[in-house]
Amino acid sequence: LLDARAIACLGEFDVIFCRNVLIYFDDAHVQSTIDALAQALRPGGVLFIGVSESLLRFRTQLICEEHSGVFAYRRSP
Repeated sequence: LLDARAIACLGEFDVIFCRNVLIYFDDAHVQSTIDALAQALRPGGVLFIGVSESLLRFRTQLICEEHSGVFAYRRSP
């Protein structure tokens, strides 16, 4: 997850689950990982992270959405 080129080589995704991982990273690594994962999402794609994680304090191109108590981050179409 810390290698943006390795993530890019995996292709594009409609959905990415990255649950309970970012809590172990410092802010700089969270930011770079989220940037790489956001680039790996297709437009309109969704990133799911753990309930104890939040991206609200980070700059990101992802839009936070709430659905029945579950938070997801969508790449704008």
